[in-house]
Amino acid sequence: MPLGVLQTRDGEAPGTVILLDKENRSAAFNFKHAHGKNSDVVLVPQPSNDPNDPLNWPRWKKDLTLAVVFLNTIILASVPAPILAPATVLLTTVFHVSLDKIAVLSGYQLLLVGCIGPVVSALARKYGKRPQFVFAGIMGIIGTAVCLSANTDYNTLMAGRLLQGFGTTAFESLSIAVVGDMYFVHERPVRTGAITLTLTCVASLVSIIGGPITANLGWQYMFIIHLPFTIIGALAIIFFLPETQFVRISGGQRIGTLPTSLEENSITSKVAQSEQLEDTASTDAKPQFSDSKAVSGSHPIPRKSYISSLALFSGTYTDENIFKLLLTPLAVLLNPAVIWVSDRIRNDRL
Repeated sequence: MPLGVLQTRDGEAPGTVILLDKENRSAAFNFKHAHGKNSDVVLVPQPSNDPNDPLNWPRWKKDLTLAVVFLNTIILASVPAPILAPATVLLTTVFHVSLDKIAVLSGYQLLLVGCIGPVVSALARKYGKRPQFVFAGIMGIIGTAVCLSANTDYNTLMAGRLLQGFGTTAFESLSIAVVGDMYFVHERPVRTGAITLTLTCVASLVSIIGGPITANLGWQYMFIIHLPFTIIGALAIIFFLPETQFVRISGGQRIGTLPTSLEENSITSKVAQSEQLEDTASTDAKPQFSDSKAVSGSHPIPRKSYISSLALFSGTYTDENIFKLLLTPLAVLLNPAVIWVSDRIRNDRL
């Protein structure tokens, strides 16, 4: 292995998976592969035989779902924070407050996003992502409408900005995770990069566009123009963003982890041959299901209807305690790299 990294004795290094089987055909032969030009690519994670598994959705459904997430990431996550930046000085005269108080209109909004982010992530892990996205879409509309009604009341504008923060949080925290729910590892880079680029770069574009709008029409027109987009985005969430969280179980075990030795591979392949009667196609081709049903043993699994996919709640997706899920992200703060970066930031400020 490169850079002095030692090869493990049992196969793949922890945290890695087999992607190509050309040099390790015996270890990856029994796993589901992509089709077409990527036929030598092992599908990671391994999809189930359930037609409701997001990994088995038709390509158009995956791309439509991702498009809704992508557009709302712009509307609700990238636009609200910098929307008042071009009007900072103007707002001091409108509300008769100091420059600092205008600055905290965005500062407190971002603080709220940071505080609520772990909560949203924990709720999404437990109860699914769709409830969080629907809530975010509704709060985006309410927050923008409250900001628009502020006129000369500073406290109303502050309340609206905080409500907008509730709309931002889900798309800041969960957008990239949706890519992992629907796409295999070899399909994720471009899509993940596009969402990351949106979250980091669109904010600068908002300030550039917002300047002429504020100068020629007034600061409230930023919210007047933004409000219809939040409504359209919320409607798209409600009608075209189904739940992407899914628990893949086969033979009593969770699917998605490739074995790290040939012995484990042999055991897994026997289970797969006895219980998985057909190979699900990758997103390079349509899933091979007949009559909208998949075969798992001898029990057919019906495909969810469009109406049923609009359910706000579709069950729980983990047995872990919600409080444990809330506290787990804090363990990242104990990572040596995080401690080092935090110490550097503290020293630079001092």
